[in-house]
Amino acid sequence: VNLDYFVTPFVGFQVAGAWADPGTDEVWHNYTLDLVLRAPFEAAHIAPYIFAGGGAIVEDNAEVLGRAGVGLEFRPTANFGVFADWIYNFPGGDGGEDDVEDYQMIRAGIKIGF
Repeated sequence: VNLDYFVTPFVGFQVAGAWADPGTDEVWHNYTLDLVLRAPFEAAHIAPYIFAGGGAIVEDNAEVLGRAGVGLEFRPTANFGVFADWIYNFPGGDGGEDDVEDYQMIRAGIKIGF
């Protein structure tokens, strides 16, 4: 689940929540806030973007989470678009046995403008 707010056509913020079952007895919950930088090409209706931010990954306990990614959005109308992006996540931790390892995510979906 993702909610974007753009201050300008080039700079915005993204709040996201994601849930995953990594094949263990636990479900991970990611809650993040990212700064997004876009380079829209209006004539082609596409906008490549980069983003970076952080948040928390929660399982039995919470760990700090840093992340960075790249993506591409195609928006044929002002209120509808599709996107795909890749994210590298690097959870913090104290180096213990139960720490979450770095991991990657690929997302794709639709965007609806309000």
